[in-house]
Amino acid sequence: LVTVPSPKEASSARPALQRKSTQYYTIIDGTRYDRSLIEEAQEYAKGGAITLDGVTSLWANAHDGRGVTDTERRTLLHVLQEYRLDADAEQFLRRVLKLGPRPGDGPAAITAPEA
Repeated sequence: LVTVPSPKEASSARPALQRKSTQYYTIIDGTRYDRSLIEEAQEYAKGGAITLDGVTSLWANAHDGRGVTDTERRTLLHVLQEYRLDADAEQFLRRVLKLGPRPGDGPAAITAPEA
């Protein structure tokens, strides 16, 4: 005779597993983002500020097709705005997203050479 636990008993007896969602997008505050990029950024952020290695990996993974989609770009902008990045990582992400320097990071425009 074999005793089989009920589904409720079985689920309470085993440790909770973190399952990755199979959905491609995640919605944050009503805006659609690339779920895999958000999850990857969360993993990198666990160690503190996201490093240059972390954002270069995010950038490479955003190029998983013919280029960076609007949703992938929006996701990388979200990472830039909402996560702590070290200085090199922030500079890289701003450059590849063509955002220019942050205000206060130096001259905003190139001046003409003196004659």
